[in-house]
Amino acid sequence: MVDALIEEFTDWLEGRGAPDPVTLAGHAAMFLDWRESAPLTNLNDDDLREFLLGWCPRKLSIPAEESQEVCEAMAEFVFFLGSTGRMKGGPERARNLARTAIGLIDPMTIRMADPANFGMAKSLFAGISGLEEMSQEELTAALQQRMDEHNALPLDQRRAATDQFFEPPMIETIELPFLYVPPPPADVEAAADRAVLPAKVQALRDYLGETGKVLTATGNLKLADGRALVELLDTGDEIDEKIGEKTFRTQSTAELRQLAYLVEIALESGAVRRVNKRLVPVKRWAKKSAVQQATELFQTVVELGVLSEMGAGMSFYDDLHNLLDEGVVHWLAALLAPEARVDFDDIVDLNRSVVEYQFSAAAVEYYLSGDSPARDVGRTMEI
Repeated sequence: MVDALIEEFTDWLEGRGAPDPVTLAGHAAMFLDWRESAPLTNLNDDDLREFLLGWCPRKLSIPAEESQEVCEAMAEFVFFLGSTGRMKGGPERARNLARTAIGLIDPMTIRMADPANFGMAKSLFAGISGLEEMSQEELTAALQQRMDEHNALPLDQRRAATDQFFEPPMIETIELPFLYVPPPPADVEAAADRAVLPAKVQALRDYLGETGKVLTATGNLKLADGRALVELLDTGDEIDEKIGEKTFRTQSTAELRQLAYLVEIALESGAVRRVNKRLVPVKRWAKKSAVQQATELFQTVVELGVLSEMGAGMSFYDDLHNLLDEGVVHWLAALLAPEARVDFDDIVDLNRSVVEYQFSAAAVEYYLSGDSPARDVGRTMEI
């Protein structure tokens, strides 16, 4: 799928008369390798900053002055994604992301030139002259020499050079205002057995069967499978939606947002995977206990979010839904207190107050005036 996407991107660049399409496409392929299986539909400014200002300075061994080429490649790539319907918000949002990428040229150049930002592997290669012209044997010998020089240093100097790469990340924790007492294991197991999401994921796996289902060229389930799964999993998606006298034919399962979200959760949790243009169940998933499966699905939902993943791709609602998704763990944490109970309306009111605080009154007047806050909380709870 990645190869096909890069090939299409290369053709698109050639059609636009871009200089050196192959090199630009190569940088895009590198970005996709870094991003792995994360969806491109919700690509945002933070993703570009992490790649261009975080990963590249640590891992990418190119002259600092070539940072401009990498940033320009990313600008072209995000505009390609928006122009071809692969990104929420379309071309307008893609242009904003492209401007972000271009704006990172100078910061990336500075970071690429600073050895303090290099990762361990890049640090070993740094300073080896003529690296680009070396044969594999010469490169291996040069790297071995660099490692021998490092190992000959006193222990404290070796540690000073390498310990920075192994420091555990700092995890911010928030102290709960009550003593948390874990429920009995039997209660947890019973809750996992009653949970709807694990049951739907299992039903999806059963439908796929051992050999899986063939995917389309864009990596989606075929429409016939989508129709069957919408009914089987009761996703609530409407196929061939009718508005008045007009029927809007469903062209792709990508339009079935609830089903697409469920598949994405299953992929990210490791319950299914894409292999050779097929969606297949992962055997290892069946070996997990019901509690393990439910826990991994819950963690995936919290990390991906619900509202932001199933949004319409409008910039304002993307920001609003990201905010509400990030707040889920906070109101869930309050339910960990002994005998805790909370009314649905209280959660809705909490979300309303957060939205009012974070956005201008004019921007959210329409959203808050209707039942959108209650509907969004309901959508989150349904998952």
